[in-house]
Amino acid sequence: MKISLQRALVVLLGGTVLVALIPGGLLLDRRLTAELERSAREGLSIAPRLLADRNSARADALMMHAKDMAAAPPVVQAFLSGDPEAAVNAAVQARIDDSEQVIVISGGEEEAWAGPMPDSGMVAATREGRMPVSFQTTSDGPAHVALAPVMDGDAWLGAAGVLQQLDEEGVAALAGLTASEVIVEPVAREPWITTVDTALARDLVAAAGGQDVEDGVAEATLPGGSRWWITVAELGGAGRILFARSVQRELAVLPRLRRGAAFSGGLAFVLAVLLGILAARTIARPVSQLATASGRLAGGDFAAPLPSSTIREVELVSDSFAQMRAALEERLEELE
Repeated sequence: MKISLQRALVVLLGGTVLVALIPGGLLLDRRLTAELERSAREGLSIAPRLLADRNSARADALMMHAKDMAAAPPVVQAFLSGDPEAAVNAAVQARIDDSEQVIVISGGEEEAWAGPMPDSGMVAATREGRMPVSFQTTSDGPAHVALAPVMDGDAWLGAAGVLQQLDEEGVAALAGLTASEVIVEPVAREPWITTVDTALARDLVAAAGGQDVEDGVAEATLPGGSRWWITVAELGGAGRILFARSVQRELAVLPRLRRGAAFSGGLAFVLAVLLGILAARTIARPVSQLATASGRLAGGDFAAPLPSSTIREVELVSDSFAQMRAALEERLEELE
């Protein structure tokens, strides 16, 4: 099977473009996918550090609030008088942030006059003059608790402090800060505070298993087939927080990019073929005219027009053919 020079040039150019586009497109797709995954995993991996920084800043604020409350003269006076109601009222009046819950611990029986009773270690720390801050387990889930000693000179009268619950508003803020779904898993209890539905939360918690923050980011495929990246941060024995990102959601931009790349590649191929047709005609037309002149010369016609081309090699062939034809015509005349 023989094909024309023009068709051969078009096929060659189109094939060359395809050979260049397809492997390049596949390589670009793989690298883009890998880069999106790397960026998403790195972004998720810093979520525990963001939480730690946020908790540290909040702990400093809570400590100052507890210190100011415990040192307020009405609070000290109420402790000295042994009046629980007056102590609680004075603590509420001395509270700096209305979103914080007041904690008042008596020094005698070490009972909670207001708020949940912190663990004995925190209360013991106030006896030593320290101001502990930690996460505690409450009936509503993990809470940030700060205590300060209420003192009369060197005498320890009890403790006062504040509690800030980790609630839905706080979880929503964490989700926005870390650009991920957040699940707060208290110690051995439900319901959890979560930004996803309960069924999905259970699947993610089960997938996380015994992972802790040192394990970094893990990838899990849930029973429904969805893929997630998960990392975990501990809440000081009061539970843990899971940060999760959907792989499908993070890579959702890929289909649009692929369609755009396919359209651009197709357009480039069409333009290349059109340019190939134009170039092929520029080359093939004078070559075809030379072939026609050669055929007419074989039949004795020395007057067939010869092409003029902007392509140097084709022009050289045309000039050589003209010289050869003139020399042949002159020789035939001599022979006659």
